[in-house]
Amino acid sequence: MVEVLISLLLMTIGLLGISGLMLSGVNNATGMDLSSRAAQSANQIMDAMRANTTNASSYVTAYGTDPATLTGTSPQNADRKLWLEAVKRLPGGDGKIEAVVGVAGQYLVSIRFSNCLGTLSAGASTSEAAACTSPSNNSDKRTISFIFRI
Repeated sequence: MVEVLISLLLMTIGLLGISGLMLSGVNNATGMDLSSRAAQSANQIMDAMRANTTNASSYVTAYGTDPATLTGTSPQNADRKLWLEAVKRLPGGDGKIEAVVGVAGQYLVSIRFSNCLGTLSAGASTSEAAACTSPSNNSDKRTISFIFRI
């Protein structure tokens, strides 16, 4: 009888360990998926800037730019709008493009986003999800940056 209880206890501890590893694996896979999507978005805007080198400085964008405000008919506004819309689909996604000071034709593209696996699940509270994806909550966001030259 005691042997059965001990074996149940050991099996329970083992199953808890396995479930923790699975949760960690899912969290890492989600984080890598988000990082991959951010890198693809950065690649998209870098290609657009290379295709429009004469107006590359017009692509400079600050964090917090709303894609709806980019209403002009210029190719750079259309490119930035598409890029920002793609970045905003990431949880808490935001992006910026800035010229590197002191180096002509070099730009820095940065994308930041939240990786809130547990917070965005169906059982999470609305306030937790809102805090996670809020553009103003920058404390736990990942930032991916690329420097490139035109």
